[in-house]
Amino acid sequence: MKNLGFLCLSIILLICVFILINGEVVTSNSSAIFISSNVKHFLWQDDGKILLQKDLEILSFDLENRKSTHIMKIDPQTSIGLSEGNKLLVCQWKNHKILKPNENATKITLKNESNVSILHIQLNETVKISLCNDKRLLLETSHPFLEKKYYSYEISNKKLIESVLPQLLYTNSGIETTYLYKQGELIENLPIANNWNNIKINKRNSSYGLLSKTGDLWIVSRREEH
Repeated sequence: MKNLGFLCLSIILLICVFILINGEVVTSNSSAIFISSNVKHFLWQDDGKILLQKDLEILSFDLENRKSTHIMKIDPQTSIGLSEGNKLLVCQWKNHKILKPNENATKITLKNESNVSILHIQLNETVKISLCNDKRLLLETSHPFLEKKYYSYEISNKKLIESVLPQLLYTNSGIETTYLYKQGELIENLPIANNWNNIKINKRNSSYGLLSKTGDLWIVSRREEH
């Protein structure tokens, strides 16, 4: 009976696909690390560092030592992006009530990592920022009662054109696995399942950042083969 019990335990251990220890899911070819909850937005600043927009502050998270550093406080109507050299770009918007069609409904301010304003933009449309960098802004209508539209604003020529929201990556989650697709083709099986809202890959294509609709951020990294 003891041998049978030992055999059953061995089989169970072999069947288990992952082990969850201290917020980390480990498989034979990847590991998933829980980073933080209540995250609104995140960016890969480099392969080992993530910028987090959480509550009313921006944090920098170092993956190697798993520690976060406060960068600055921000207003609620803020999105984060990267400028040239992977520097933090703070993108803020403010909507105004208008009385005439040609009045400016939105004021956008871009700030550098020192929280100094570097650009001001006035637009007639009532929009908010979805994505931003120092060359282009992706905007969408601010209020749910407005017709949902997306716009691209080119900073160099100050042109606003109607656009679509890019979606290069999407997922289909099973019970314990997320299947990651790019342009309709399966590119990765990730050892964690959730209702993901945003996915980003680092430059080396070695790690994925996955943000759930409830604000939980996980990083999945491929394990190096030796």
